[in-house]
Amino acid sequence: MDGLFTTLSMSQISNDLPPVNCEVRFIADSMLGTLAKKLRMLGLDTEYYSDVDMGELMYRCKAESRILLTKNRKLVDGLGISVWMVTGDGYWEEFLSIARLLSESGAGYKFLCRCTQCNGGLIEISGENVKEEVPPHVLRTCSRFMKCSGCDRVYWKGTHENRMNREAARMMERLVK
Repeated sequence: MDGLFTTLSMSQISNDLPPVNCEVRFIADSMLGTLAKKLRMLGLDTEYYSDVDMGELMYRCKAESRILLTKNRKLVDGLGISVWMVTGDGYWEEFLSIARLLSESGAGYKFLCRCTQCNGGLIEISGENVKEEVPPHVLRTCSRFMKCSGCDRVYWKGTHENRMNREAARMMERLVK
């Protein structure tokens, strides 16, 4: 991991990007919002809906070939969809509970290529194109910006970069065999 941003090709601009490994896509249930953001930080295609009922989540899993991440033990068997049981309190314990499955899945990781808020793809954009959306001091001190193709959120290297790099490295250590 060289830094906060990953360069994306023009084929990755669509919000309907295939994940790095097309066979590993997730939907996290309403109890796993923070875990969903952390998986997105690693580049994993992870949808999250805080206000959608379980029937809709199961339908979306089947229609979009996604794996349901849930803490609901009643959903683990017999639904006709892939379900990974998540355990633990807090995102770190939740992540550890599925780390082995992630490692075995062959998922590809690409640090910060997805929006942590909406799961959209991030594209590099010039400072000129975001000058109305970022504080003036950020525009003066940063040369690289990324914009979400889904929600238009703008990302840049900031004081949080070192913390995010450490967090991603800690997560990746658990995924490397």
